[in-house]
Amino acid sequence: MATAGAVFEVFDVGLYLDKDSIGIAPRWELNTEAFDLWECQRYWEQGDAAIDAYVTSGAPYSTTLPFTVTKRDIPTIAQTNTGVASRFPNTPSSNPATISSFKSFRTANATGNGGYNETWTASARM
Repeated sequence: MATAGAVFEVFDVGLYLDKDSIGIAPRWELNTEAFDLWECQRYWEQGDAAIDAYVTSGAPYSTTLPFTVTKRDIPTIAQTNTGVASRFPNTPSSNPATISSFKSFRTANATGNGGYNETWTASARM
């Protein structure tokens, strides 16, 4: 290995628990699509949120949105308006999250019938 350009390769190696002490690798099994989706949603998920109500200026409004799958860690939430934010600011005031849900929270800036639509993304990637 002291020679320039020398290569050492290791491949086709697997480490398996041999609980039956038979010395044979376990049979390979294909995951289901539902299981793969569940595993992916532990790290990333996207959804929609909406509030439509009679609101009072200066009052806080929120909706708790549960995640489809419990996240591996507390995710970072990104929210984007997908419609007109009537009587609300265009951006959320805050979005506290847990591993199982988050709150879409805004404070009304006018009184009357109002609401907003948004798309949210929860990212718990490493």
